[in-house]
Amino acid sequence: MRSTVKSALVSTASFVALAVGIPAPAQTASSTDEASAGTNGLEEIVVTARRREEVAQTVPIVMDVFNQQALQEQDIRQAQDLSHNVPGLSIVSSFRGNASFVFLRGVPGVITYFAEVPMGTTTPLAGGAFYFDLDNVQALKGPQGTLFGLNADAGALLFQPKRPTDSFEGYVQATVGDYNRHEFQGVVNVPVVTDKLTVRAGLDYDHLDGFIHDLSEGKDVDDEDYWIGRISATLKPVDGFTNYFMANYYYSKTNGGDLFPNGVNPKGFALRFFPGLTASFAQQQALGPYVSLGSTIPGGMAYWIEQWNLSDIATIDLSDTLSIKNIAGYSEVSTYSRLNFAGTPLPVYEVGVGSTPQGPIATYSDETQLQGKSLNEKLTWVVGSFLSFNHQTDPQPQYNIVLGGKSGTLSGTSGRTQAVYTQGTYDLSALIEGLKFTAGYRYSWDWRSAYQNSLSAAGKTLIVYAADGQFHAPGYTFSLDYQIDPKTLLYVSYSKAYSSGGFTLNAPPQLQKFNPEYLSDVEAGIKADWELAGIKVRTDFGGFYGWYQNIQSPSVESYSDATGIHLATVTANAATAHIEGLESEFTILPVDGLEVTGNALLMDAKYDRYISNGADLSGTPFFYLPQFKYSVTGRYHFALPGSLGDLAVSAAYTWQRHLLKSNDFPPVSYLPSFGNLDLNIEWTDIAGAPVDGTFYMTNVTDNPVNMGGFGAYNALGLAAVGVSPPRMYGFKIRYRFE
Repeated sequence: MRSTVKSALVSTASFVALAVGIPAPAQTASSTDEASAGTNGLEEIVVTARRREEVAQTVPIVMDVFNQQALQEQDIRQAQDLSHNVPGLSIVSSFRGNASFVFLRGVPGVITYFAEVPMGTTTPLAGGAFYFDLDNVQALKGPQGTLFGLNADAGALLFQPKRPTDSFEGYVQATVGDYNRHEFQGVVNVPVVTDKLTVRAGLDYDHLDGFIHDLSEGKDVDDEDYWIGRISATLKPVDGFTNYFMANYYYSKTNGGDLFPNGVNPKGFALRFFPGLTASFAQQQALGPYVSLGSTIPGGMAYWIEQWNLSDIATIDLSDTLSIKNIAGYSEVSTYSRLNFAGTPLPVYEVGVGSTPQGPIATYSDETQLQGKSLNEKLTWVVGSFLSFNHQTDPQPQYNIVLGGKSGTLSGTSGRTQAVYTQGTYDLSALIEGLKFTAGYRYSWDWRSAYQNSLSAAGKTLIVYAADGQFHAPGYTFSLDYQIDPKTLLYVSYSKAYSSGGFTLNAPPQLQKFNPEYLSDVEAGIKADWELAGIKVRTDFGGFYGWYQNIQSPSVESYSDATGIHLATVTANAATAHIEGLESEFTILPVDGLEVTGNALLMDAKYDRYISNGADLSGTPFFYLPQFKYSVTGRYHFALPGSLGDLAVSAAYTWQRHLLKSNDFPPVSYLPSFGNLDLNIEWTDIAGAPVDGTFYMTNVTDNPVNMGGFGAYNALGLAAVGVSPPRMYGFKIRYRFE
């Protein structure tokens, strides 16, 4: 496939141009004009992929964008729900509300931004803290190493909450459904002082009974029970100055979730310690995917997370073409978990047993930007600096059971990141109408420090590990985009980013430190709005090819020390690879009231060289990356007779090919192909009133496959997988006021 994609990157623009019948170049319309008027009746979405507001179709970046309506229709309120609908996005989770690893195009460590503040990688995505009262969610793919801080070689997920407006408005919404689903949402927007101070506040509470019955505890797990509270304010005390402040609080407390064993190694440690494991495995298989034999954890499994996010964005307009923007952020995350990763009632691998809640990890960040336009406004530019530091306060011992033996750790981490960057886009219309050139550069310095004390079951310190290190590297981007006419954009780009190094302190000494990894990427594509026989169509098509070096490859390893046998997810710079693929999105308006949207990703990513624990795995595909994935959504909208309101019926189907989840024994290392179907019926303005009603049904086909599991077939002698929530349905009623 490699030669195919290389050719595609060269010929994409000319091929698609012929296919859609691109007209001769014409005067380019401004983004503002397109955003207000739309293009052929197709919705224009404003994004911030380049840290300024632009219409998505004019931005030379491959991205997926979901507005609040799309999130509501498909009942997307967790990271796992989002992954069904974004090609290349894989969320690895042991249970609902958990996000162990996040991948874009097979690359881990996706950075998350909320209200323009970087949140980190996996923990902030756990649960539903961000999926409430949003303008949109943007998934940016490929290296984002110039405008986004922290590690951004995989890409970025941008969550944009709704900001206060100048109108008094809001809504209240209630949801009921099976599995005792009950949810309440309320939002109010108040212009406190006209044109000076506006405030927006919201509350969301969601409860769902567990869909897995745990026989050992006699209760249901994989449940939901969380609160979200958010308040934001926009202050404009004088002309030219705007300050936006947002505070978001999230609290979730659940019973955790069960994994289910899908393989026992006849030569593994687990069977040697527990001869009854084979019989237990057979018994669990007979029970099916939604009844669990449970665990031996005292008090049963539990998982809770508490999270604060604060953001303050101050903007000073120095002139019509020059402004200063400062983005200050703070986040605080506390977690507690007691979980059974082995999926067996025997004490093979249980984490958090007898532990206490971990003190919060606090992250502070500050970013200052100078934005402007120069050279007769042909050059749009930004110069910025970034600072972030984090530390864990009040760390507590964490105790695990491995093969029946209990031991603990006391860990702490801290880090600091500094960066300076610049990026500019120059309008080359004097040479070719509609042609623009973009260049950006960032240099980052990262300091990391960590310690870990290995503890006996009684809490005595037996071994002390500590490490610190400094890492630094540049990131850059270059692109050419050609706005052939107001409806057609061609682009080609080259970008590079890096992910900082770090430590796995509970690994064997030679594997405790890993170095940065680097991803370089070239992309070419076309974004076009056009008509075929009177049918309005939007197509985004692109190809990419990446060079992935010094890859930080995780693997589950077992080792012994004075405290007993341990498992560690060891990260090592063990591989190099190439990443290539073709990606497309489309929107079709075949008749009035009907909209069909979809996306697809065809991708090939294999290791050129990969040595793991002495084994040569060169040529194997990336973990948690389906080679082919697509989604299609159809939405039909029509007016009911008289003043009864409007009705919209939608169906969304996603499918992905089987994938490799670990480098274990082949029968247990793959997840099978699966599809997912969601249905939605929405009745708006019921009987002329500002009331909307919705019926939803998720996972209509009852697909049990989940993107998660535990791969320790070789290291421990057991592998386990998670399951998806079964078919669920419910009703929503919303009252809007203004």
